[in-house]
Order: sequence, then C-alpha cells, then structure tokens
Amino acid sequence: MAAEQALVPVRALGWTAGLGNMLDKEYGTWFRTRRWLVHLLLWVGVINGFLLLVYFGDGPSKSGHHSWQKYSELIEVFFRVGGLFGSIGVITALQGAVVRERTMGTAAWLLTKPLARPAFVVSKLVANAVTVLLFIVVIPTVGLLIQMRLAFGPGYPPALPFLAAMGVLVVHQLFYVAFTVMLGTLFSARGAVSGTGIGFLISGNIVPNLWPPSLMLTPWGLTQFAPGMVLHGKLPFPVWMPVAGTLVLTAICVAVAVWRFELEEF
Repeated sequence: MAAEQALVPVRALGWTAGLGNMLDKEYGTWFRTRRWLVHLLLWVGVINGFLLLVYFGDGPSKSGHHSWQKYSELIEVFFRVGGLFGSIGVITALQGAVVRERTMGTAAWLLTKPLARPAFVVSKLVANAVTVLLFIVVIPTVGLLIQMRLAFGPGYPPALPFLAAMGVLVVHQLFYVAFTVMLGTLFSARGAVSGTGIGFLISGNIVPNLWPPSLMLTPWGLTQFAPGMVLHGKLPFPVWMPVAGTLVLTAICVAVAVWRFELEEF
C-alpha cells in the first residue's frame, strides 16, 4: 500500500513543460513575501549608502581637481566594491535555491507533475537572474545616477561608456547566478554552495597575481575594467575578451546544472 502511494516522477514532453508554472512559483518566492523589500533596502543601503560615505568622507567639493577625484572615486567604488558585495549578495541569496528544494523533498513532489527537469533548472536561472539584477544592479544604478546628478550636474557619467560598463557588470553578475545554481545541483548543503562560490570570488584577488591571463578568461577582471571604461582609462587588453570568456563559463555552468539535475534520483 505504501509503495502504491509513493510519489512517481512524471516524464514531461519537451524541456519547457511546466516552465511557466515554475516561473510563477519562483517569482512568488520573491514578490509574494517581504523578501523583495528586504533586498531592496539592503542593497540600496549598502551600495548607495557606501557611495554617500565616500562622497562626504572629507567634505564635498564641486570645483577643480578635487571634484574630478571625487567623481573618479565614486565610479571606482560603485563598480569594484558594488560588484564585489553584489556578487556576495547573489551567492548568499541563491545558495538555497536548489538545495532547499532537494533536501525538503519539494523537487521530488514537483517532478510528479508534468514538469521537465530542464524547466526546473531554467526557472531558477531566469527568475533569480531577473530579480537579483533588479535589486543588486538596476535600482542601485538608478540611485547612483541620481547621486551623480545632484553632486556633479548633468552629463555625469557619460551615457555610452557608462552603459557599456553596466553591460559588463550585468555579465559579471549573471555568471554568479549561473555558478551558484550549478553549485546547488552539485552539493546538498548551503554551506558548501556559499563557501565554494565566495571562495571562487575571493580567488580573483589572488590567482591573477600568479597567472595574469586568468583575467582574460574569467569574470575576475570585469569589475576591475568597468571603471576604466567610464573614466576613459587605458585597459590592459580589450574588454571583450573577459566578457566572452565569462559568457562561455556561464553557458558551461548552465549546461552542467541541467545535466546534473537530470541525473538526480528522487
């Protein structure tokens, strides 16, 4: 009798089967709870609040060399510090996205419905990518633009270089979304997911010193080069190289996540 009542996975037709329902569920975990408000206040407070501290650190000035120095500092802080803290935020926010479903048995229950396993993983990637980019990149960027306008007037930062640098930052954060979701399919504990993700992030401060070409192949160089794109600084090599390398690594993470979840036994 118990065997008859056991959950039996359903083989759905097509990899998109159940994707719409899963996306609705994933967005609901953000916007049908207070989670969105917590992250909104957290990241505006951390990133834009830190920019205010930098600007008023030794008193604001709107003239001459000191004004340019302040402007440069704010751009550097936004992309370097904001990129670092933002990536940590992505990892911590998504460390349980897959692990929680697996350990609680929710994933096994969902797969008794007409839900394809690739759709399960893709829904995690899409919904969380959209959400974390909104709260960690888009809204703090709007805050930065308002702060720049109030501090330096119109024209700061220049539109096209800034948009290009923002594209680089988006690629950077998308990698950590895919990387964290992939880790969730490989490990069964949140600590292992967050520890590996943050360890990889921090390695970007060490490995390039031992092997400089790693900056051309990984996301480690993206937040370092983005400020130079806005400030018209010289870059050590074309920025498309780390962007292309990061996109390839992101695609590999997605492929591994789908492959590993296909092998999961429930």
